[in-house]
Amino acid sequence: MEERTFSISDVASQAWKTLRSNMWLLASLWLTLLGVIIAGSIITKWLDPIFFHPLGNLIVSGIGNIQVRIVLLSLINTFIFQIPFHVIQSGIGLGIAKVTLDAYDAKNGNYWDLFSQFGIVHRSLGLYVLTMAFTFGIILVPLAAISFLNPLLLKNFFVLTVLTLSIVTVLFYFAFRFSLCLFYLVDKRVGAIESLRKSFRITQGLVWKFFGLFIVITLVSITIIGIPLAYLMLLTAYRKLEQKDQHVPVQ
Repeated sequence: MEERTFSISDVASQAWKTLRSNMWLLASLWLTLLGVIIAGSIITKWLDPIFFHPLGNLIVSGIGNIQVRIVLLSLINTFIFQIPFHVIQSGIGLGIAKVTLDAYDAKNGNYWDLFSQFGIVHRSLGLYVLTMAFTFGIILVPLAAISFLNPLLLKNFFVLTVLTLSIVTVLFYFAFRFSLCLFYLVDKRVGAIESLRKSFRITQGLVWKFFGLFIVITLVSITIIGIPLAYLMLLTAYRKLEQKDQHVPVQ
């Protein structure tokens, strides 16, 4: 059985090759997502009761009570704009994964497939909730435990330093282990929990490899073509590991 690993230089080379062959298609995906994010930010800021933008005031102009106006604007902002924009961004994020996977697999990439994954947005949102709950659990459980045993320890600089470094190390560890779950969500059509399980399994023994990969990805991200290339590098690592896991020859 072929060892399940990858070469960072090979991943970077393959990602660059895929990007060069699909430059305009992949760039258009990220520009679309950027446009949606900017539009969502502008509109939700207009309706944020903190800023009292004229558009927000116009919508609730017939209500005299300022407290009621603030509450109403907050509800409109949250349920009519913020939540739908999060759903749209999640759907487009899944679409980017779909089109980029097709581009890597040398299939005919289609820009309109960017909008083809909204049927599994609920899985993406479930994945987000699970990872956020897991993250807060890692942070809050040790703090709560120390506070319960001896609150004074949290005022000790040495204890705080060790605790902070330990929490950050654990967070990075699980970030690496769960870094491929979105691709499983789109590629294998599995649920949120199963995607986390599969990502955790396939990255076993590769934490230092992913540490090095993410250093390279971080450096690449600051370049003009950074985000699509960095995303492709992570996707390429996923595809290579998945192919080896399925006993399929790697590209």
